[in-house]
Amino acid sequence: MKSKGFVIGACLACALVLAVMCQPGTQAKSDLVGLKIGVVDLQKVVDVYPTKVKLEKELQSERDSAEAELTKMAKEIENLAEELKVLEAKSDMARDKRLLIAEKRAKMSVRKASADYEFVERYKGALQLVFTEVITDLEEFRKSMGYDLIVNVDREPMKAGSLDLIQKQIARKVVLASNGTLDLTDEAIEFIKNRTSKQEK
Repeated sequence: MKSKGFVIGACLACALVLAVMCQPGTQAKSDLVGLKIGVVDLQKVVDVYPTKVKLEKELQSERDSAEAELTKMAKEIENLAEELKVLEAKSDMARDKRLLIAEKRAKMSVRKASADYEFVERYKGALQLVFTEVITDLEEFRKSMGYDLIVNVDREPMKAGSLDLIQKQIARKVVLASNGTLDLTDEAIEFIKNRTSKQEK
């Protein structure tokens, strides 16, 4: 319900802006004369953003390390289970082996939950950092290009799914239609690449 309200609110806001812009003689229309506006595919910029690429490699390395640890723990449990098969079911050794297996399974479950949680938290933090840096770089890009406004354009085709998913996709459509010459995505990516190279020197 919350997302539905957001979408409706966004649509009403867009309609209001368009209504004001289309009224002849309004102050809003005169203020827009000479306004320099460009569009950027934010997702495309983020996908190749240097910090994102670097952090994804680090996160994948951490993920692989955790998976290797869990695989090792699973193998130890498997070996213990094989050893248990040859023991007398009611013997003290069999009892101790079962307790050890249960203990190791519990530890493995805790480690997996911990690894999953750590990965999600690290990924959320990485996305927040990347988004903050991208917005900062795009502001510098806007200034260098002499634009008054740069807005996001979402070119992802609409996908079938739940009502919530469809509403979120609609909400991302900030630009509904635009002149192809307004697209600055490639220029923005090149600007950020050069800016990053200079900062690393």
